[in-house]
Amino acid sequence: MTALRRSTILGMAAVLLVAGKASARDFSIGGGISVTLDETWTGTSMQNPAMKFGGMKDMMDEATESRLRRPGTGVLVSYMKFKTDKPAKDIAVDDGANVVKAAKTIYGTQAAEEQPVPTIHRKGDTVRAYVTLHPRPGAGLNVAPGYPTGCVTTGTIRLGAAIHNVSIASESCESASHQQAVAAIFETGGQ
Repeated sequence: MTALRRSTILGMAAVLLVAGKASARDFSIGGGISVTLDETWTGTSMQNPAMKFGGMKDMMDEATESRLRRPGTGVLVSYMKFKTDKPAKDIAVDDGANVVKAAKTIYGTQAAEEQPVPTIHRKGDTVRAYVTLHPRPGAGLNVAPGYPTGCVTTGTIRLGAAIHNVSIASESCESASHQQAVAAIFETGGQ
């Protein structure tokens, strides 16, 4: 390999590496967690309006709502950090059972899956649990107004008394945007 060709290949690799980093965007979803998605995503994050009520401030240290969008997919994240003196490792919760119960309660009449099976990932004291649901024929999975209804992956990210409730809604579970959001939020896990 000639020096010119090697330098051209290395230069192209550097451009691709820089371009790849430039095309990714980080989105804060509350609690110090960010997720990285490609440049086609947009996002907003705000304090949860419920924090304006005195009773909520007595129960929680923080509450935010984040919305991430890309054509064909929308992500809704509600983050709440409840007040407690207990360390995260001392708070025992059956995350998988809670995710299944919530999914069945919210989407039970709309979802094709009668007994969804949760996927659970643990890393230290952080637990990520989720299920993916498909609509029954003629039905849609309604996450929020304006969100696609063809598929939903719903779950939680929990560290002790701090919890993210996440719903990823798409036109299709197989879409690249749905798979990217699931990977970034639940599989890879934002930091």
